[in-house]
Amino acid sequence: MSLDSFEVLYYDFNEKIKNEQYEDALTLVPELLDAARSEIDTFYALMGEAGALTNLGYDDRVLSSYDEMIEKFSSSSDETIIKFLAYAYYNKALIFAKRNEYEKELEQYNLLLEKYIADTSEEIEIVLARTYLNKAVCVGELGKVTDSIDVYKELIKNFENSEMETVLTCVAQAAFNIATIYGKNQEVDKAIEAYDFVVQKFENSKIERLDEFVAKSLVNKASRVQDLHK
Repeated sequence: MSLDSFEVLYYDFNEKIKNEQYEDALTLVPELLDAARSEIDTFYALMGEAGALTNLGYDDRVLSSYDEMIEKFSSSSDETIIKFLAYAYYNKALIFAKRNEYEKELEQYNLLLEKYIADTSEEIEIVLARTYLNKAVCVGELGKVTDSIDVYKELIKNFENSEMETVLTCVAQAAFNIATIYGKNQEVDKAIEAYDFVVQKFENSKIERLDEFVAKSLVNKASRVQDLHK
C-alpha cells in the first residue's frame, strides 16, 4: 500500500459523493479504513461514511456510525477531530427529531452543549447557536413551551455580542420566538419587551435577514400595543 493510497481513495470517494453515487462511495469505506495512516484519516473515513448513509436515508446505520465515532474519538487531542465531532452529536439529534423521538433529541443537544459550550471558535459558535434554537423547539415539542423561553434566553446571553451573521440571526430568531410565546400566553408586556430587544439590537444592521426580524418585530409590537390599550 503506497503512502498516498488514502488520499487517492479519499479523492475517489468524494468524487462519487459529488456525483451522488452514494452506494458506490460506501464500497470504498473499508479500503479507506485500511489505508488510513493516522487518527484523522480514520475520522474522515467514518465521517464520509456517515454522510453517504445520510444521503441514502439509512438512519439506523448513520446513528451507529456516529456512535462509533463518538466512542472512538471523544478523548482525541486532535483539534480538527474535536471540532467536527460536534456535528456527530448535532446530526444524531436531527435524526431523532425527524423520528419525533424528542427525549433522545434533547439528550444529544445537552451532550453537545455540555462538551462544547466553552469553545470560542467560530465553527463551534455556529453549531452551538443552532443547537440552542433546536433545543428550544424540542423542549416545546415535549410540552414545555414556557421552558423553551429559558433556552432562548441562554442563547441570547451567550451570543448577543457575536460578530458572526449566522449567529446573530439565531439571536434575533430566539428573541422573536420569545416574544411570540409571550404573546400567545397573553403576557403582552413581556412580548413587547422582547420585540423591543430585536428592534433596538438590530435596527441599524445592514444584514437582510436581521432587517426582516426588525420589520416583523415592529409590526407585531404594534399589534401587541393595540391589544394592551383596547
